[in-house]
Amino acid sequence: MKLRAKISPKYLDQIVRGEKAWEYRQIETITLVCPDGRIAEFGVGRLDIVSAEIVAKYHPDVPWDLKKPVLAMKLVAVVVDRDKRF
Repeated sequence: MKLRAKISPKYLDQIVRGEKAWEYRQIETITLVCPDGRIAEFGVGRLDIVSAEIVAKYHPDVPWDLKKPVLAMKLVAVVVDRDKRF
């Protein structure tokens, strides 16, 4: 997953120069897209960083990269349902 966010030039310059290492964002929604074309947007109620090793135990069918952190999201109400098959 890749995250993309707008940032002011001042803060981007500080990050690039190594003066700032943390970036904070408030997440309103996430759009989930299936390979079969279904798309739905959900509100985000909570975010946590969890170990990929722990998540891999519960979801072994996903090829987790154990070196990368996992962003766990508590999803709330459907904001947009672009496919009525849900």
